[in-house]
Amino acid sequence: MIKPVFTIFFSLFLISGYAQNNDVYYWSLDSCIRYAQENNIQINRSKLNILRAERDKVNATASMFPSLNASVSQGFNFGTNAFTGATTRGEQQFGNYSASLSLDIFKGLSKVKQMELSKTQLMVNQLETDRMKNDISMNISTAYLQILFQKELLKVAQEQVDITQLQVDRIQKLYDAGSVPNSDLLDIKAQLANNELTRVQAENAMYLAYVDLIQLMQLPPELQKNFDIEIPDLDSYENPDLLIKPEEVYSAALEVMPEVKRDIKSVESSELNYSVTKGNFWPSLVFSAGAGTRYNGNFYNNPIDPESGTVPWLTQVNDNLNYSTVLSLRVP
Repeated sequence: MIKPVFTIFFSLFLISGYAQNNDVYYWSLDSCIRYAQENNIQINRSKLNILRAERDKVNATASMFPSLNASVSQGFNFGTNAFTGATTRGEQQFGNYSASLSLDIFKGLSKVKQMELSKTQLMVNQLETDRMKNDISMNISTAYLQILFQKELLKVAQEQVDITQLQVDRIQKLYDAGSVPNSDLLDIKAQLANNELTRVQAENAMYLAYVDLIQLMQLPPELQKNFDIEIPDLDSYENPDLLIKPEEVYSAALEVMPEVKRDIKSVESSELNYSVTKGNFWPSLVFSAGAGTRYNGNFYNNPIDPESGTVPWLTQVNDNLNYSTVLSLRVP
């Protein structure tokens, strides 16, 4: 419930500073792109992949450190118990306590490669998100320009209808005065009908262009009602210094486009994944160490006399301490 409310609030805040006329909000191209990048489902799903890759990176880094485990168990016996030849009744305690440490000294460098792989995969996911943002920006720009184009076509079609209507009115007067035949009047009326058809088609195409933009933005219904776009000032784009040669565009794209960097990193990620798999063919050397002790409530000062009392817990723990170290080599 919080996310939809936040989305609506953010959207209203985003468009609150734009031109408003008769409750119609005019969105600029930048505002359309920003809204789409913030609310696009595919982009948000890609951001989740980035979070998953960050967790994988943390796990890969953590695997380089020793693993430490501890175990504690405490239990109670009720009823009749037999221990060292003596039979007792009542409640008796027992416990086992242990700790172990394990460290991979060498594993074919697979863990090192796995850590590098996690870093590379994180960069791949980040670049993929950037690519999706670029794609949605380009699609939004195309749809935005299509609306402007259709608006101009509609404007031209309406002007043509107005001009033809003036001709119809003029020929109608001439026909009423008997200066022109009826065929001339019918011809100009037919032309007016064709012009009106063209205007209706241009209007429909403009509405469809609006639908395409709204769908790309994934605009909620409450923001679609009064939605419109700003008409940019095209005079500022007439400066020839702003024009860029095609080869300059291509060179810049190779350096900044995330698709190119993503593909390079994807190849690097595949190579690292291959190295991680090859590490399984190498011998692995593992060092492990452990310590443990135990306590038993049936361990008496005199093993055959329960009345002699149980050996104290701390004494048993100290006396039963044991340690182990293991160095194991595994050859696949």
